[in-house]
Amino acid sequence: MAHRRIGQEAFRFDAKAEHQTSLDALKARDCMAGALLGGPVARREGGAHGGTVQGTRRGELLMRAYLLFIAITLVPIALSYGVDPAGVLPRVLDIKVEAADQTQIFRALMCLFLGASTFLAVAAFKPDWQHVAAIWAIVFCFSLALGRVISLIVDGPASWLLDLYLALEISGGLLGLAALAYARKSAA
Repeated sequence: MAHRRIGQEAFRFDAKAEHQTSLDALKARDCMAGALLGGPVARREGGAHGGTVQGTRRGELLMRAYLLFIAITLVPIALSYGVDPAGVLPRVLDIKVEAADQTQIFRALMCLFLGASTFLAVAAFKPDWQHVAAIWAIVFCFSLALGRVISLIVDGPASWLLDLYLALEISGGLLGLAALAYARKSAA
């Protein structure tokens, strides 16, 4: 046995451990990624690109459906804010967009929503990312909902469309919590 120093901790290893097969390396990577992300640890069998994932398949499929649902839902909302803010927003909301500064703010919001949508869509097909992406989607939805609730309390009621957005945001956050709970349960 030899000792290798990494940071403040010493790790023991033997020479054989450094020459793992590629399958063993993939299993170790999957276990480490699952542990670091706080999600279920999946054990792959049958080779680098084939095989089955035990205990998490249904959870992964549900998580994929949730992430894609949120990603797809964000796209029309994003486009309504930024494609033509001066033309669209006065028709659907009580907002007049008259200056370049206002247009830039709405276009930045559009790209924020589109960036979120892109991240969630990509994460839907990467099981190692799904847990973190679901948490991020839940925080995103509940943060928007909290802002709208604060505005309802401080400013009073807004348009029916913003009330609809509030309902969608609360529903999106609750669905995410349910998807996380199901994925954790199915992995156990």
